[in-house]
Amino acid sequence: MRAETPWWIPALASLGISVLVFILGYVLVYRRQLGPQLRHINAQLQDRTAALQVGQAAEALEFSKLILAWVPRATSVYDSPGAGDRPLPSSRIVDASYRLANDPELRQLLLRTTELLGALDDYPGSWANVASKPENSKLKERLGGGGLWTHPTEDQAAFLAPYRTKWETAREAWGAAASELLDVAQTMRERAEALLRAVPR
Repeated sequence: MRAETPWWIPALASLGISVLVFILGYVLVYRRQLGPQLRHINAQLQDRTAALQVGQAAEALEFSKLILAWVPRATSVYDSPGAGDRPLPSSRIVDASYRLANDPELRQLLLRTTELLGALDDYPGSWANVASKPENSKLKERLGGGGLWTHPTEDQAAFLAPYRTKWETAREAWGAAASELLDVAQTMRERAEALLRAVPR
């Protein structure tokens, strides 16, 4: 005796076919109505990407100009030690600029240079000029100038001690920044020259 087919199997098949037809119809309508909009959005994205790339190229060019200003003979490379320099053709200048502008180590060195230059802006001056600073107006009123700075009494020396400590700390920090700046500048030059030597001939 043949078993009867459960009632829910045809119903499920019918539902599956309905869902499939709905999906196909939705996709066709979606593509017809939204296709042009999607193409327009995609074109805008491509335009913005191109603009971003142009902006990045401009930024890289400005950065490379800044680096080139730090490096003597930046448009020349060494053929071999002691053999002199040979000018770079224009295509190699572009290559060299790209290498300089996109080198992570050189970027970090440049950022550190900017920080050090900012630190060097606040020069602490000589000890005798401490009283001339606006924040030390009370000190100037009480002590004035003259020999009080070089030959203070015991009481005056005790009063001056915090100012002297602050000034000496600032001088040490300024001197350390100046020393580091020289080291960073030398490292920048060496790194940039190494990048320029790596430009293919």
